[in-house]
Amino acid sequence: MEYNFGDKIKSLRKSRELTQEQLADIIGVSYQAVSKWETNAALPDVTLFPRLARYFGVTTDELLGMSELRDKERIASERARAHELYMSTVGKTMYELDQDETDLIMEEIRAITRNLALEFPHNHELQLEYAADLQGNGEPREALAVIKRVLDSSTDSSIRASAAIQLIHVYSRLGEHENAAAQIASLPDVYHCREYAQLLFGNVSGASTRDDIARLRGIAVKFSQLTNETLQKLESLERLLQIPHEPESLLRLMLAEQSWRLALLWLNDGLGSGREPNDDRNHPEIIASQLADTQIQIAALLAAEDAERALDYIERVADTACDPALPPLMVTTFIPEERTNRALPVPLGAHIISTRVLEKPAFDQIRNHPRFLAATARLQNA
Repeated sequence: MEYNFGDKIKSLRKSRELTQEQLADIIGVSYQAVSKWETNAALPDVTLFPRLARYFGVTTDELLGMSELRDKERIASERARAHELYMSTVGKTMYELDQDETDLIMEEIRAITRNLALEFPHNHELQLEYAADLQGNGEPREALAVIKRVLDSSTDSSIRASAAIQLIHVYSRLGEHENAAAQIASLPDVYHCREYAQLLFGNVSGASTRDDIARLRGIAVKFSQLTNETLQKLESLERLLQIPHEPESLLRLMLAEQSWRLALLWLNDGLGSGREPNDDRNHPEIIASQLADTQIQIAALLAAEDAERALDYIERVADTACDPALPPLMVTTFIPEERTNRALPVPLGAHIISTRVLEKPAFDQIRNHPRFLAATARLQNA
């Protein structure tokens, strides 16, 4: 891990409200020397490190970045351990992993999150992970306190944006809807977000590169995710209010399907390496599941009016679910009430689609069609 001594010495100098000239006088060097330190053009003489450390009230290890590097390594190690614990549940069903074992694993993951937050109280990213864990485990008041501390102390725009979204979740969970609405109103609209700016002005060099393709595919993924989440909310409200599906819903779903296909390409051809590592929605398993889920929704909407097109999408579902080259499917995409949040191997994911998803009444009118039966057989025999 690279350590930036220049940033460290500059931060310490500014914490004392000193100019480069003033620090140079205190340490007994020229101000040009201080300037070189801060731009990483040169390092202080080895004999000056103890003097700098004493003046700023830090250890030489801190000044040299050794403690910071150790902290980063520890955080990375603990996060890797939590990920390994989580992955130990992937691909296992409720029949292969009993609830007591699952609870023990999840509690150990929670302990890692909690201990890291307590050990590194000034690491705002860890604090927000802890707040999310608290909220997810029925402690919204405690989560609220953590988020507010982050907002009070962080000047990082990305951290503050993440904290603002979490704050809305917590206010909603607590039933403080006016606070949630006020927080939502304070956020910028989609035309003032980073992705829209990248879409308009990302290619500032004027020369088209492979990075431009990666960036645009990444934007397509995010907006397709937003579209799909919006459609799910729209369809839920339509069912609640007993309002028929609007034709535009089908068009949007078809657009979403193309976006998920693009997302898989983006993730699998090496162009997705720049995606945010902590954004679970960008995992290949979830993208593949969203593709299959969108294909199922389109087929269900078409089944009553256009059987042949509905069957085209049923066959696409089989292609997505049975292709061993694609990532495993997430069970929560197809059985949300179980909330297991585990990736399933291709045969098991395909089996769930055929035995539980395609048994829904929406497919009754095409259920006995030879193409439907063939697709179902492929899923069952995957």
